[in-house]
Amino acid sequence: MLAWRARHASGSARRFALCASAGFALYAVAAGIIAPTGSLWPSTAVNYRGFVALTGIPVQLTRGLLACMISLSVWGIWGQRHASEVGSPRYTTYVRQQFIWTLAAMGTILVCGWVLTERLGVIYQESLRKEARSDVNSDLLTHGERTA
Repeated sequence: MLAWRARHASGSARRFALCASAGFALYAVAAGIIAPTGSLWPSTAVNYRGFVALTGIPVQLTRGLLACMISLSVWGIWGQRHASEVGSPRYTTYVRQQFIWTLAAMGTILVCGWVLTERLGVIYQESLRKEARSDVNSDLLTHGERTA
């Protein structure tokens, strides 16, 4: 419906509407088709592991990026309509700058969140390795005391 209505929009509002429509369609695929691995088809063929193997990024990150794209596009449509109603070049410039700064802030937050998540994953893996080594060492000591 949104893509259909975009035909009547012009300029940036049209591009934002088409971008939001594409975002909704891609989100439907990412949320509806790509699922956890299950015992029934299609989850045996199309699942989280397969998506990561194909793209190199988790589907949850893809969903988050698509949600950001949709929200920014809808906000862009509103901004374009509101700016055209007000009719002030100064206000239009303000809305455009606000949009750019918001886009930059969201990008920064996403990148920092990804880096932090990766770092916490590395810390967790190191912790697991240390715990496994201590378990193996304690088992060796316990087993060594029994045989002695």
